[in-house]
Amino acid sequence: MQCPQCGCANPNGVAFCTHCHATLMFKCPKCWHEQNHGAKCEQCGADFGQLQGVYLAQVMAEEFRETQDEETRVNAAAFAASNPVMAAVLFIIRWIYWRLFA
Repeated sequence: MQCPQCGCANPNGVAFCTHCHATLMFKCPKCWHEQNHGAKCEQCGADFGQLQGVYLAQVMAEEFRETQDEETRVNAAAFAASNPVMAAVLFIIRWIYWRLFA
């Protein structure tokens, strides 16, 4: 197989060019069909770019959730450290609420 980027000859079945490391074989993320281009799957018709965009959006949303959770924990710790009486009052109110309604 000849590399479309650098023109180097590569053995059949390799996924990357042995000279420039360009991708030679693409695997469909939906049906795992292997092909030599990455635009649309020849077997199921999935659009590689669209599927990659969905995947990146999921990763970014998960990172955002983790960041928000981290900020919430840091803010709660800072609040408890700066206002110990108010933190104790809120703890008691939450405890009573969960005891009565949970």
